[in-house]
Amino acid sequence: MCCQFYHFGEKIFCFSDNIEELTGAISNSSCSLEQWYHVIYEGDRHRLQRYVKDMFHIAEEGYSFNYRLRDRSGQLVWVSSKGKCTFDEQGQPKYFLGFLVASKGQNDHDAQSRQAAFLQELRALHSQGQEGYLLMVNVDDLSQINLKYGREFGDGILRDLEDSMGSVDSRFSRPFRNGHSSLCTLATGACRETVETFFHTLQQEMQAQCTLSGGCVSLQEFQVPDSDLLVHYAASALDAAKLDGENQLVFFNPEDYEHKLSAIELQAELEAAVKKDFSGFSLQYQPQVRSETFELASAEALIRFCSPRRGMVSPAEFIPILERCGLIIPVGLWVLRTALAQCRVWRQQLPAFRVSVNMSYVQLRRPEIQAEVLSALRESGLPGSALTIEVTEGIELQEYGYLNTIFSAWKKEGVEISVDDFGTGYSSLGWLKKLAIDEIKIDRCFVSRIQHSAYNLRLLSNIIEVAKSGFLRVCCEGVETTEELAVLEPLQPTLYQGFFFSKPIPPESFLPNDLQQRFQAQCQKMVRTSRTKGNAFENQAVLEHAVLEKTEDAITVCDPDTHELYYLNPAAQRIFGVRDYWGRKCYQVLRGRDAPCDFCPNAALRRDSFYIWEDRNEYCDRHFLLKDKLLDIGERTVRFQVAMDITKREYVS
Repeated sequence: MCCQFYHFGEKIFCFSDNIEELTGAISNSSCSLEQWYHVIYEGDRHRLQRYVKDMFHIAEEGYSFNYRLRDRSGQLVWVSSKGKCTFDEQGQPKYFLGFLVASKGQNDHDAQSRQAAFLQELRALHSQGQEGYLLMVNVDDLSQINLKYGREFGDGILRDLEDSMGSVDSRFSRPFRNGHSSLCTLATGACRETVETFFHTLQQEMQAQCTLSGGCVSLQEFQVPDSDLLVHYAASALDAAKLDGENQLVFFNPEDYEHKLSAIELQAELEAAVKKDFSGFSLQYQPQVRSETFELASAEALIRFCSPRRGMVSPAEFIPILERCGLIIPVGLWVLRTALAQCRVWRQQLPAFRVSVNMSYVQLRRPEIQAEVLSALRESGLPGSALTIEVTEGIELQEYGYLNTIFSAWKKEGVEISVDDFGTGYSSLGWLKKLAIDEIKIDRCFVSRIQHSAYNLRLLSNIIEVAKSGFLRVCCEGVETTEELAVLEPLQPTLYQGFFFSKPIPPESFLPNDLQQRFQAQCQKMVRTSRTKGNAFENQAVLEHAVLEKTEDAITVCDPDTHELYYLNPAAQRIFGVRDYWGRKCYQVLRGRDAPCDFCPNAALRRDSFYIWEDRNEYCDRHFLLKDKLLDIGERTVRFQVAMDITKREYVS
């Protein structure tokens, strides 16, 4: 070990006398910073300079970095540099004091011996019922680090991590390697908070080189017959930390572990089912109904799986496994071919019938997918107009160029593209226009109990209006009740889908002509009943919607902090001559200004009463009596304003 000291004012490095043993390039105990950088291997020099600059910029006291030097013989040797920096009152670095250690690799025999000793200590502690924790720490993305900087650099990071784990807290045992990128340590008599502090200290020391994930298990809480199983538990917690975004510590949870084991078993069953000609997989079909005529238009193909051990398994459980292990590729093609074959049968009764098939992003990322879909169409003998491909809004839809290449090739053959679960992700109608799509499917969460939500009603109305202006078809999913359908009817979406019409049913129960007759009779009765009801106020949302749309007072809703407009009723749109207002600033639309009004009453607004004031608006040449207050809508607070036009009055009574 070599001591090192750096003075920032004089820019001089000072070392203990044994520096010559480490490198022959420094012949005495001091040198300039530039001379020291010259000793460092050129492949690591730039990273070290950048780290030092960033560390001193944020006034970070702790310093830990590993890099390569050339020794007396000109060979590269890994060194670990650690220490602390002292800063003056202005936050400028004064000097750095630390040490430099040449890292020595360990041979396989040493590693095996240390692992055996570690496991022996673990068994002893566990058998005695002592309190403590087993901690497993992993270098995130080590394979990418090795690819970018070389395997030797990655090994250097592991050595530096090993040194840090052995020196941070004496209550933690000397670590041993568990696999290529993980190290284990035992904390005897420590509490959970001690382990968390230890891990966060490691993260800070290693932050210049990598991020760390950790998995931890209590020695006393989980009294298992085999103490080696505790290592497996820690590894399971570490996997959970990796899956949850890395750079964090996760403590073992038996429920999560059981879920993981269940997923592993289910994956094995899914793999076996695929090998057995997709045994256990089946399709059910949910009808899609035209809103104007209540005719059966199409059906969505929905995959199901029956486990030999567990029975029917939820798609929410097995589809992510299919995607994660890649089985979604063969299973997805099986779904496509099966649905097309079934559609051909139903087209004998309804010649224009279509089938919708879901496609995951894993499938879309394969270069072969474009040709595979067209090949399946040709094999089925159906035209492209018989098929709609559904992609979920949550996938990377913003890859316009890549996706449009695929979508356009399909659309040339008549295949249509639908965006499923619209409104639950990050999409907007603006960027959807950049995609070659034909349909959006409104998610169930916006349709559910819409008769009690004027906000959702207005939102759906705007979405449908804008979608139609862009020649996009709209399908409302999750329609379950007569009341929901009655509210949706005036909005005139293109299609309905939901339990009100039918749950997903197997193909043998899907009889197109019978279903169509039932839908038309059922819905025509519902429409006649709703139109002849004496009490027009039973539907709260419809009433609210009608009042807002028909009142002559100008009603506006905006964000009191950002001034963004959320709603203008028709009277306000007419007075201010605007229709495209969503997201624009209120002072721009209502005042024609470039900045917020200096007389804005936002600071005086309350939730429990209206703020009443008069205003002569020169922008629209009107005199208003205004009532403003704050409203809480969900998690958002908005400014609600009612403006009465009193221009023709000489005074306000």
